[in-house]
Amino acid sequence: MADIKLISAYKRYDTESVLNGVSIHVNNGEYISLIGASGCGKTTTLKIIAGLIKACSGQVLFNNVNASKLSENKSRAVIVDQNVLLFPHMTVERNINFGLRIRRVSKEKIKEKTEKLLEMIQLSEHKNKFPSELSGGQMQRVAIARAMAIEPEVLLLDEPFSKLDVSLREDMRKFIKEVHENHKITIIMVTHDKEEAFLMSDRVAFMDNGKIEQYDTPENIYKRPNSMKVARFFGHCNFIEGTIENSVFTSKLGTYSVDEKKEGKVTMLIRSEQIKIVREGEQNATGIVTDYRYAGEKSYLKLDSNGVTLGIHTTEDIKYRLRDTIHIKIDYKKGVLLW
Repeated sequence: MADIKLISAYKRYDTESVLNGVSIHVNNGEYISLIGASGCGKTTTLKIIAGLIKACSGQVLFNNVNASKLSENKSRAVIVDQNVLLFPHMTVERNINFGLRIRRVSKEKIKEKTEKLLEMIQLSEHKNKFPSELSGGQMQRVAIARAMAIEPEVLLLDEPFSKLDVSLREDMRKFIKEVHENHKITIIMVTHDKEEAFLMSDRVAFMDNGKIEQYDTPENIYKRPNSMKVARFFGHCNFIEGTIENSVFTSKLGTYSVDEKKEGKVTMLIRSEQIKIVREGEQNATGIVTDYRYAGEKSYLKLDSNGVTLGIHTTEDIKYRLRDTIHIKIDYKKGVLLW
């Protein structure tokens, strides 16, 4: 396992700035995800940690030792990306133990470790097959086993499931989680999939324009985003503009007492699921339907509530029509104030 620190990493390509002072600390045995839009710097960050790219400035520390000063023979980090690059002329077995063979590990140790890894990825009966005879999910498992064979301190995954179909993706997520839990290995994963980041990770780092905007638990990032940018990325949002005076939030939708001493203009974030359709008399607001979309188990509605646009979703099996007036209850207690 490895405790990893990336400290003030900057990276430029000619005139393009890719990373702008990225710092992140990953604890021993932690599973974290780097997420953000294309070009935000997440893969560059991963490759700097892996030692595949050199930062213009900054440090990478493995267990508080500068990575550049560690022995070249010491396996520090292994990266597995979305393009599974197995040796086509080697069997599954020889692909897995390739790293052990070039390190001149004893034949007995190679045999023992290869058998354990084949059992771990449930491909023992396929050990003599070539990559061309495997499914996408099987090849991905072989790539993971090959990475694990040399006992890296950290496993780096660059969008490892993006090219798999839905069912294989679910299987591989489960497999990686089992590897993490059973081997207590530190894992850093790049992903563009929000659900995947939340399901897999202890903490998530949201990146934008070469910076980490928020690094926190999945629950905190979703329920307590530190900016509109973070909030928008992780789900359907309603932003209600208003002011706070004497601990009272006032907007076009009315007033609500808040536990906040700061005063002035503010925006309250309300997630779509925090607005419920209710019976008349139970509401704290009403809205006129301006858009309705059916999406199977959910329906999405856009409402005009006294000049404020609200997006909500409902599981009720009711078809709403444009210009219908509906009664809603906004759960202000779960609102997040963004200054």
